[in-house]
Amino acid sequence: MFIEHRTYTLKPGSTHAYLDAYGAAGFTLHQTMAPCLGWYTTEAGELFRLVTMWKFNSFEERLERRAMLNADPAWKDLMARVQPMVTDIRSNLLTPAPFWADSERGSSLLGGELAGKP
Repeated sequence: MFIEHRTYTLKPGSTHAYLDAYGAAGFTLHQTMAPCLGWYTTEAGELFRLVTMWKFNSFEERLERRAMLNADPAWKDLMARVQPMVTDIRSNLLTPAPFWADSERGSSLLGGELAGKP
């Protein structure tokens, strides 16, 4: 399991237009392809940023789900409208530290694998 942590930088003044367009059409569609763990906007520091976090079970799953999303005509239409507002995209793939416990299971998600334990 890993989290894709994405940060989008938008053109100044376009945040509300992006959120309106994505909120109306994109979030529900995107959520069907990967569980969303967080969707945020910045209020201080580096402004005009959107930060999202998506959960995947494997890199292969991520590739498959993104391919399905990118093939969807509704997604393509949305991307044609919002991509001109984006100036930069950063994507980080995060894996849990061995000592971090998943609140649902009460155990480390990858601890044994990362620590070399069965």
